[in-house]
Amino acid sequence: MLDQAWEELPSPWLQAFELAWESYRAGSPPVGAVVLGPDGAVVARGRSRRSEGAGSAPPNHLAGSRLAHAEINALAQLPVDHHAGHELYVTLESCLLCWAAIRIARVPLVHFAGQDPQWRFLGQLAGPQPALVDRATSMDGPMAGPFGAWATLLPLVERLWRDPTGIRIDHFRQSVPALVDLAEQIVSDGTAARFVGWTQQEALASIWDDLVAAAGQRRT
Repeated sequence: MLDQAWEELPSPWLQAFELAWESYRAGSPPVGAVVLGPDGAVVARGRSRRSEGAGSAPPNHLAGSRLAHAEINALAQLPVDHHAGHELYVTLESCLLCWAAIRIARVPLVHFAGQDPQWRFLGQLAGPQPALVDRATSMDGPMAGPFGAWATLLPLVERLWRDPTGIRIDHFRQSVPALVDLAEQIVSDGTAARFVGWTQQEALASIWDDLVAAAGQRRT
């Protein structure tokens, strides 16, 4: 069931999830992003590199900085131009920094897989601001089903492993309490540490039923 579902994911999502997994295994927040051009080809890729040395990043990518977000590293690869017809695929709902960067880059459509309830208020900012009229971005997400739950869960696991406190965890607990409970279990029983040595499919397989349940899917 998992193998078939994974194979059926569109290529941009597969690439974004693999980038997020690279970040997790490198100790950075697990978020990946790819940008498609008008012809549907991938024109830029990026991932979070917050916890990695600056010298480890490819040219024109940030690393070892709070600004080293997946969307920033992907968008920085685009030429200085308008980007009509471009689409950004990112594994987690964008934060304030990336929300602004997407509009500065003029990418008109964003697909996000996992939810980040801390930043949900950003959807209220664009409407009353005339300066943002010509920088409008349509947001498509979160992704339904277990992969959407996975995209929400994995950054939670990394955050709880690194720092189990803070208002961000409170936002998640109010919005997706079952995923917070699952993330806390994964951290406390050592699964989070074991994930580092696994493939993403192995990690998914180990908690697939939990993800299906959390996503409200019927077990088959």
